[in-house]
Amino acid sequence: MMIGEILFQHVHLLFIIILLSFRAACGHSSHAKYGRIRCLEREREALLKFKDELVDEYGRLSSWGSHEDKKDCCTWKGVICHNQTNHVIVLDLQGPSDYHYTYPSTACLRGNISPWLLELRHLNCLDLSFNDFNGSRIPNFIGSLSRLQHLDLSFSNLRGQIPHHLGNLSELQFLSVSDNPMLTSRNLDWLSRLPLLSHLDLMYVNLTFATDWLQTMSKLTRLHHLSMGILSLTSGR
Repeated sequence: MMIGEILFQHVHLLFIIILLSFRAACGHSSHAKYGRIRCLEREREALLKFKDELVDEYGRLSSWGSHEDKKDCCTWKGVICHNQTNHVIVLDLQGPSDYHYTYPSTACLRGNISPWLLELRHLNCLDLSFNDFNGSRIPNFIGSLSRLQHLDLSFSNLRGQIPHHLGNLSELQFLSVSDNPMLTSRNLDWLSRLPLLSHLDLMYVNLTFATDWLQTMSKLTRLHHLSMGILSLTSGR
């Protein structure tokens, strides 16, 4: 009788565990489907405004939208949010970098780099490389994205002077504006205001008039990767 009672208790306990597990699984599934939206409304609206100024022929940003099933910008392609604060911290819209593509390809985003990015006040990584910004200038306002640690604007059909405002990005560790041959800089002194910079790529950027490059590089004590087009440089002597 004792054995039978113990066996019955074990079976009963096992049934309860299975039932609770089933309910937990159902609850998890329901939460995943109908759970709260993590994305902050102000940042979602800013991203949609940013998208409005782009031409997306390839539908790369098709997951971005205002419909009910697309409202959580933390699930959008290229967007990463902080696990606790839900602020957008990464915007990675790198185009196709496979050299089998003809650059610029139809998969490139085209258009303007919109100042709506300023609403992403916690952004620490911005990658817009391998896109086509129609020979526009690097916007001065990027220098106001004060939390940026990673900025990649390489292969993006930019031209004009590199704005010295980028020197305001005191937390920047990675900077690439390479392969924009119509970009130029008359001096590189603004780089000396980036004390944490460890990776710098200025390859195929016109630095013909940047005679201070050697002095500037000597001030970047954390720099361990440097790419520059040697033929475009002068020693400043």
